[in-house]
Amino acid sequence: MKAAKRTLSILLALLMLASCLAIGTSADGSNVLTQPEWNSYWETVRNDNTLIALTPGADATQLNFCWHSDDTAKSGVVRIGKSADMTSFKEFVGKASTDSYTGQSVYKVTATGLEPNTVYYYVYGSNGKFSKPVMYRTLSTEKFKLLYISDIQVSSDVEDGREEAYVWQKTLGTALDQNDDISFIVSAGDQTQHGDRANEWAGTLSPAALRSYAMATTVGNHDRKGETYPFYVNNPNEYHGTTPANVDENYWFRYGDVLFIVYNTQIFNVYDQYQFTLDAIAKNPDATWRVAMLHHDLYGTGHHAADDDNKLLTAIYSSLIDRFEIDVCLTGHEHLYGRSFFMKDTKPVKDQKYNADGAVVDPVGTVYFTASSASGKNRIEDYDYEWLDFKYVSEEPSYSTIEFTKNSFTLKTYGVDSKKQIDECKIVKTDTSYSPVDPNYKGMDTNMLQRYLGKWYVIIQIAIEVARYVVKITSVVAPVIAKIVIKIIKALIPVIINMF
Repeated sequence: MKAAKRTLSILLALLMLASCLAIGTSADGSNVLTQPEWNSYWETVRNDNTLIALTPGADATQLNFCWHSDDTAKSGVVRIGKSADMTSFKEFVGKASTDSYTGQSVYKVTATGLEPNTVYYYVYGSNGKFSKPVMYRTLSTEKFKLLYISDIQVSSDVEDGREEAYVWQKTLGTALDQNDDISFIVSAGDQTQHGDRANEWAGTLSPAALRSYAMATTVGNHDRKGETYPFYVNNPNEYHGTTPANVDENYWFRYGDVLFIVYNTQIFNVYDQYQFTLDAIAKNPDATWRVAMLHHDLYGTGHHAADDDNKLLTAIYSSLIDRFEIDVCLTGHEHLYGRSFFMKDTKPVKDQKYNADGAVVDPVGTVYFTASSASGKNRIEDYDYEWLDFKYVSEEPSYSTIEFTKNSFTLKTYGVDSKKQIDECKIVKTDTSYSPVDPNYKGMDTNMLQRYLGKWYVIIQIAIEVARYVVKITSVVAPVIAKIVIKIIKALIPVIINMF
């Protein structure tokens, strides 16, 4: 009798677990849905922008939640427990706001006190109504692996984005099937095509695996076309500078020994970006790795790398990255995978030390990666820039895994269809220290002024911000004038660049 009861208990537990995971999972247990499975699943999510989004917390003990709802409540609630029946749980209460595009409630909650190597279950809701339990697993922070992708960029222009969302779930599902030890995901911008459509966010958030994996994102140029991005993310440690952004701010988070510094490259205020970077580093003096993530490919693979705005952004951000000794920079924008040489003072540093495993030992400079499009929108462009060490020109989507230990970094890139390894980059540190910074310093490093145009650029930034403000005025004439002003200013940028 006891054996029968035990068997029944196990079966009930498995059924409960299956109910947590079944929706959006392939019949064979894979994270990748077949086309027929996807077409059926898509009909249930194609316009559902209420799917919950998980983002990393300030550190590995925290997890952030964000979701839309058609109800109205003063706060959202997340309950987290260690069993699927949720008989015991901790409750976390967050904030509520309103999505100015859809009129829906937006709930943001932060859970704290998470332990490593633990299976959790969570439910979320408001007004006493909760979702079904969802599984979430924490892993070790001493040695961990993350998934790096970019430019999901689901567009609702064709079939509400069904096929692009299908490729995106295939990319994500393939990566997770091949790597069951992923701790979280990083996406280097352009989550949607237009930046102002709820159904595009439905497509981006549609893979069922995203209910169980946190994804750190940054603002891309397509995200900036609208202002919906802040309604779908709950980023930690946001930095609010002197020039507010219309979509979201910079932020940072810590996972193990790694400090992740996430930039919004739609912010051109050089003072703010300097202060933000200084603040993040000063608060994490013991981090042994510094990783920057931003959308625009500073040392990229395709035609965008030669754009005037990219040249300007490279001048700004490469100087910050050099000044604060960033180890690795993760970017997107080009829809074409590639890797730079280690860069220092805008020049490739090709003379590096290597060990027997092919790892660069204590490299001089920073290596820049450019991801392909996770939804298959790859460009076939064959540019040969002096900074490029490797590029993969192919229509095949790819993804990268990044493994960290206290002293090592390993990035491997794989084709989604072929499942073959495309690239590998390894770094080993024998010295994990950095130059000291003064956390109380207010200003900018004068040695950096020439590279990022100093006061000339500040003047341009002020003019652009004024013009953007004028665009929002409700008169008929003002937007036309403002757009003309912006066009003139952008035309002057390459002229000013050539003056230096």
